[in-house]
Amino acid sequence: MSRWTSGLAAASLVGAASLGELALWIALGAAGDVAWTLGATLAAAAVAAGIALGSSFVLSGPLAAAAGAAVALWPFAMHAVHRSGAPGALLLPLSLAAAALGGALAAAVARRPAWLAALGVAAAVAAAPAALALWSARSPARPDPPPAAASDVVLLVLDTTRRDHLSLYGHPEKTTPEIDALARSARVYDDAWSAAPWTAPSHASMFTGLLPAEHDVDGTDAPPLPSGLRTLAGALRDAGYRTAGFVANPNLLSPGWSRDFDVWEPPWIRGSHTLVLLANTLLRGDSDPWQQNRTTGTTARVLAGARRWWAANEGAHRFLFLNVLDPHAPYRAPPADVERFVRGRDCERGRLISDGGFYEYAHTRIAPADRACIAALYDAELHAMDREVGAFFRWVEERGELHRTLVVITSDHGERLGESGHVGHLFEMDQHLLRVPLIARHPETLPPGRVGERVMLTGLPGFVLAHQGLPVPDAMARWSFPVAAGRPAVAQHRHFGWYFDRIRAEDPGFDFSPQRGDWTAVADGDLLLRWSPEQGIDAAQLYDTAADPELAHDLAAARPDDVAALRAIAEALPRFGDATDRARAAPLDPEQARRLRELGYLRDDAETGRAR
Repeated sequence: MSRWTSGLAAASLVGAASLGELALWIALGAAGDVAWTLGATLAAAAVAAGIALGSSFVLSGPLAAAAGAAVALWPFAMHAVHRSGAPGALLLPLSLAAAALGGALAAAVARRPAWLAALGVAAAVAAAPAALALWSARSPARPDPPPAAASDVVLLVLDTTRRDHLSLYGHPEKTTPEIDALARSARVYDDAWSAAPWTAPSHASMFTGLLPAEHDVDGTDAPPLPSGLRTLAGALRDAGYRTAGFVANPNLLSPGWSRDFDVWEPPWIRGSHTLVLLANTLLRGDSDPWQQNRTTGTTARVLAGARRWWAANEGAHRFLFLNVLDPHAPYRAPPADVERFVRGRDCERGRLISDGGFYEYAHTRIAPADRACIAALYDAELHAMDREVGAFFRWVEERGELHRTLVVITSDHGERLGESGHVGHLFEMDQHLLRVPLIARHPETLPPGRVGERVMLTGLPGFVLAHQGLPVPDAMARWSFPVAAGRPAVAQHRHFGWYFDRIRAEDPGFDFSPQRGDWTAVADGDLLLRWSPEQGIDAAQLYDTAADPELAHDLAAARPDDVAALRAIAEALPRFGDATDRARAAPLDPEQARRLRELGYLRDDAETGRAR
């Protein structure tokens, strides 16, 4: 037997194992970056062959093949044993045993040419789903491009960014000098509200113009975006735009989010394949995307990918969606940014709270002494993110393209930094989570200035399409600003059962009863109503957010007229659940229906006076 046969046997076995695993993940819908995985498979096969060839100078051919295969198969064995749920103490011995069995099989294959040929056929069969996936991922034919006068569009979502911690909105610390500079030639919305307090439903509302109960993206920590929904990216793509999304938040990688985008990339290699996880660990420090976001550099990687795509599509009309995640806990800004805001104070406890993550601390009362440190660490993250954002837009400007690009910068939700004793952004809804920054910049068509009227982020897709001179679907037109400017803002979240389970693991005795149910918030002026039908037909909470920013004093009993007016809006909105449940709701009286119709919350339904 030649040493080349031993190398070929080891490479073929490793290649067949890797391609077989890839076929499995394709079948399960978790393949991720197929092209990258194919390249990594070739590299792993080459490693196996190299070890076998090197070993053949001191070992017999079969033993050399076994050595090459066993070493290259060990990561696959580790991954398989881990996925099986075996106890941690058994991970090493079981994976070594599995790798040794693979080596024994390679030795047997090296002795039998027929087995080697069969292994090659098996590898080819396993590669077929990958080839089909790559073929299916080809960009579809484009319609005619938009008129030459149409602008490029950049939508940047600063994930988990509070409005009142941007210096643009009066924060005493200079957290966002780069965004402030952009805003000087932009339209700045002083009173913008998100439709949900966390990433997935908020982004779905920004993409579709629908409320959370209408698109139903809520209820789990990795929900899909349903098929069939008309999205901003889809409308632009149909109009001839090239579309791309570069996203840092792992919640935006579940099925559906990439549907209307030519490119949809995170700052790590996607997929559940062994070699993908290994590469992410080597390149990013961990195979878990949430853990990767604990290190600095995520925003730089997001924007580096955006630069490559933007330059590669020069001359076409482009829609670029960006999601950057720096202000999300844990707060790990670069040391220089931390020192700029912490200023030598001992913030170790604040850092520990941040490092623990919001699952452990969102329900924990935070001592007042720690709040200043938590806020300082958060501000440091904003400053680091702002620097990267500024560098990206200066790069676009240096290319001579910024003046003809519609730039929209906003956030999906805010963050509690100790208010009401909490950190994080789940559990309840308040102005700290729902009131967000919003600027729109296109100097040629949008005169700069401040807009004081209240708007909702559900109006974003309608606003962008109208600005581009494109038809606006009815669902997106309802909330489009300035059409819907000045209305009370509304937000919804579904019962957080999955989230309660995580808290229960930390605190089995915690009382969830006040938070159970599907919730709606209505904000009119300084008043904020929170209401859940599951809490009882008369259950409602009313707060004055200006006089009582901690929401410590419920005014519902003292101001019944305000409660009735705002709850009428909440009750008229679509609800989570099926149409039958909504049909059972009692009809509104004519005066309530008239007012809600004037406000735009009630669509035409004369039979029941209910929203659809």
